[in-house]
Amino acid sequence: MPFRSAFVGLTILALSAVSAIDGATAQSNGAVSSEVYLRIDRLEAENRRLTGEVERLSHLVTKLEQDQRNRFEDMEFRLLELEGIDPTGMQGGAIAPAAARAATVGTPETNAPDSAAGGDIALAPGTQTLGEVPADASGAGDVTASTPADFEAETAYQSALSLLQRGDSDGADREFRAFVLDHPDSSRGGEARFWMGEISYARSEYQQAARLYLDSQQNYPEDRKAADALFKLGMSLARMGQAKEACLTLREVPLQYPTASPAVLRGAEIESRRLNCGF
Repeated sequence: MPFRSAFVGLTILALSAVSAIDGATAQSNGAVSSEVYLRIDRLEAENRRLTGEVERLSHLVTKLEQDQRNRFEDMEFRLLELEGIDPTGMQGGAIAPAAARAATVGTPETNAPDSAAGGDIALAPGTQTLGEVPADASGAGDVTASTPADFEAETAYQSALSLLQRGDSDGADREFRAFVLDHPDSSRGGEARFWMGEISYARSEYQQAARLYLDSQQNYPEDRKAADALFKLGMSLARMGQAKEACLTLREVPLQYPTASPAVLRGAEIESRRLNCGF
């Protein structure tokens, strides 16, 4: 009997210990579960906050892009009006496509001042141009001619560029204009308009140059000459006395093209200082 009583006592103690351990384990598991749930709640709250921030930033970017488009469209309307062209008569009030607009610019013979008529204009480094015309046409950003139409367009572009390299700005201008009209879908369209703008800028035809630079940058924003065109648009507007519009345009150069060439970025900075743009 004493042995049996002792055994029963040990059993009760063992059961009590197991119950205590189970209780402690349950309490511990409950604490862990609560901590896990708390962390999940925090993560969900942070996820909601980040989602809201992304949506806010996305809306801001969309608004900035729309503001920029509106500003350039307003600028183009003013340029058209300065040239005596009624913007509301173009495609039911809309801005015409680049190829159609190029046809309205005119020819060097009708738009160039008397001092420029009949004379070659060298597009060399200096106050009037951004940089040199490529000395070698084959190194001016080759385009693979995968179809006969591509080959024809590339040949026409290189022919116009060769004239410009030789100093025949009148001939180059005519051929670039013909190129733009004959090959409206060519990837060289942005470069052709840029060089046409350079010719007009060198002739002090700043309104016409601004139109061409605007066409080049807006219709070919990823083109190799897009940053140059935006910078030269700002310079053209400044020469036209449109200081506010020039400052807004120059400010866009490093924002839209942070990896542009040092010449472009530095040029935009210098011109901004000259105009006292305040940024």
